[in-house]
Amino acid sequence: MLHRYAMLAWLSIAMTSGCATAQTPLPVIDLDTIDLSKVDGAAPVQAQVGQMLSISLTGNASTGYSWEWDEAAAAGVLVRERDVAKADPVKSDPVKSDAPPLVGSPSTQVWLFRAAAPGKAELRLDYRRPWEQGVVPVQTVRLQIVVH
Repeated sequence: MLHRYAMLAWLSIAMTSGCATAQTPLPVIDLDTIDLSKVDGAAPVQAQVGQMLSISLTGNASTGYSWEWDEAAAAGVLVRERDVAKADPVKSDPVKSDAPPLVGSPSTQVWLFRAAAPGKAELRLDYRRPWEQGVVPVQTVRLQIVVH
């Protein structure tokens, strides 16, 4: 019985000794990037030439729907830089960090844009099925952007 307590004491010391010295790196935050996901959309977003703009949108590719950027509405004022791979899908087992995503679950897609030229533009993203032409999008995000 004493052996069992000694083993438990040793394990608890071994497991906690690394916790005192290990440090989790802080996330890198780009202060020049405007997070459009936190904008209410009532007033135009003010940006400077060269500034990055990001927006996070939830979708579900398994339904055939995807977000489409209306490049013409940006009028050359905004340039699409890249999309960050879909992140944060619902896990099949929320307790296990390495669990595969649940089939058919929604996920978040992050879009990055650069303010390329002075002017006014509309950032418009439509959630639709690409093959359904002439059908009203299920959801639309519209933000007015003014680049100085």
